[in-house]
Amino acid sequence: DADGGGGGAPEGEEEADGLYICRWCESGYRGVYRTDPAPPAGAWEGVLASYSEREGGHQQRSLGHFPTPREAAEAFAAAARSQAAQPGRNGVVLRQDALEPILEEARQGGGLDILRVLRVSVREDLEDGHRERLATFVSQRSESGFKGVHKSGGGRWQTQVYFEGNLYHAGHAETPEACARIFSVCMKLVDKMKEDGSLAQGSSVKRSRRGSLPEQRQPTPLLVRPRGEVVAEELAAAAGCRVPPKRIKSVLARAALERSAGSTREVGSAPPATGGSAQPAGSGGNAAGA
Repeated sequence: DADGGGGGAPEGEEEADGLYICRWCESGYRGVYRTDPAPPAGAWEGVLASYSEREGGHQQRSLGHFPTPREAAEAFAAAARSQAAQPGRNGVVLRQDALEPILEEARQGGGLDILRVLRVSVREDLEDGHRERLATFVSQRSESGFKGVHKSGGGRWQTQVYFEGNLYHAGHAETPEACARIFSVCMKLVDKMKEDGSLAQGSSVKRSRRGSLPEQRQPTPLLVRPRGEVVAEELAAAAGCRVPPKRIKSVLARAALERSAGSTREVGSAPPATGGSAQPAGSGGNAAGA
């Protein structure tokens, strides 16, 4: 192709050449992204990430445009080595293949820690300034408007990803759009790793590990509650107080008992006499003819 075609760096060979691999990017290389429309120099841009609190967080420096992904990857590798040699610069930690240690652990029988895999890729996308072109998964049924994005505590949003029948929390963000980006990165990574065989069908997945979430629990069955209890709790919440559930049930039970007994006395009136006929409201003394 005129623009150098797609990526897909062969494993092993590229790492031996000192190039940096990205398993979820179109180019196959870390810091190499397609630009559209393509400038005259080429469609592939090299981008080197760094981090500096003084400069406001993550920064990206363009290394120029190149005709092929490999040429951009070579420029990235040279710039990454130069940045690592500057002790005074607080750069991000760049690894030639950040996912390989996790995959090697899985190959040794330890099980694949899918949450670590997802979070490594999400961090790479953040460091590189979200340069990769990704599909956005829209959902009209979701409150956020995006698939896999739901409200979290404190008014924030969280990204939830299902994998092998389990639910994983891939990250939090202040806006649903940012969480939608996290979801897109996760989906792209899973698709690419299935293509290259890293996520073979039936492969062992680590479900319980410190730093990752256990497998999804079965939801608690819903309890059908009387409407009176729900209304009482809502009224208490609106008043800014919390009424114990036992107290709510006691009050409702007493009210139900009074309704069933047909009590119509006014507030402050004497209760009906027990063991005899009830006195008319407002009457006093003993019954006539006693």
